[in-house]
Amino acid sequence: MLCITLPYLEEKIFFVQYWFSLLFCGIIIVAVCNLRNTPYIAVVSAKKEGKSMNFGLLGPGSIARKFADACSRTEGVKLLAVASGSRERAEAFATEFKVEKVCGSYEELLALPEIDAVYISVINSLHYETARKCLEAGKAVLCEKPFCVTVSQTEELIRLAEEKGLLLMEGMWTLFLPCVCAVRNWVKEGRIGRLKYLDSSFSFYVPADPESRLFSAPHGGGAAFDVGIYCLAFSLSMTGQLPDSCRSKVYVGETGVDEMGAALLGFPDKTVANCMFGIQGKSEDSAHLYGDAGMIHLPQFWNCHEAKLYNAGEELLETMTDSQENGFVYEIEAFRDAFLRGDREVETVSHQLTLACAKLLEEIRKEDIN
Repeated sequence: MLCITLPYLEEKIFFVQYWFSLLFCGIIIVAVCNLRNTPYIAVVSAKKEGKSMNFGLLGPGSIARKFADACSRTEGVKLLAVASGSRERAEAFATEFKVEKVCGSYEELLALPEIDAVYISVINSLHYETARKCLEAGKAVLCEKPFCVTVSQTEELIRLAEEKGLLLMEGMWTLFLPCVCAVRNWVKEGRIGRLKYLDSSFSFYVPADPESRLFSAPHGGGAAFDVGIYCLAFSLSMTGQLPDSCRSKVYVGETGVDEMGAALLGFPDKTVANCMFGIQGKSEDSAHLYGDAGMIHLPQFWNCHEAKLYNAGEELLETMTDSQENGFVYEIEAFRDAFLRGDREVETVSHQLTLACAKLLEEIRKEDIN
């Protein structure tokens, strides 16, 4: 009798332990999701192996082409739908990049339940309005830089995303490039000693054209918004701090936008960052970081494929290279991972960094307004 009873009891104990473990895990999942203000069913389903994150794209312009190409190179991501004010334009884009669904309006795309997140690449002045619609529709948002054209708009979108429990990120893809990440780590590890000064430049030449969005104040044009943002975000990312001072000067052209400019940032630890930007003159587009024990050079820092580390004696110590043709891939991967984890922001381009850049841009562009 004893030989029969023991296995029976052991089996019963096993099943009790099994179901108790499942119940405990369920309680933990629900508790975590309640804290995150996220439906636990969505979290569980998003974590499933092989889950593909579906993007919708609003504004199939030139930069959107790079995003679409990057999606095709990124595992676990699918560009499922595209929308434009011109259905013909959306259809042409969908044909080129093999996008399944074409929508004749933004509202039509946002109504699609299978869309997880929206990539916004409309003109700068429409970022706020478009991102707000996406968040209100319950979609995660990856919005091209500059995030918004005012600080108040930036603050409102961040607040709305937090209230909705949705992922929101500015598309500052440069900060995800492997070479830029390597440099950030070199600085943190003290490979150049104490960082004291850094400079970055991003400027190109295009003829002034009042019809171009670059030279249109109402459309959020100007050098600071278009390329200055890269220098600002790079400087904040490398120092790991928020600046406590900003002195700037810009050349305002006939259309009322800043065509060339520079900003000198000061940080709490006395580090200085010099940012040069423009749309009416070509620069080297490089960045340098100087410490008391060495220097780092990044040619074409905003689309960097190489970074070099030198000691104080100008001896080359290490070189980092990257052969990826489309740097947007790294940004999309980071956004995908954050979405699948149920995060509301991505650490590399945090809400704090986005808001700090918005404040700097507003300060720099005061001369445009005045």
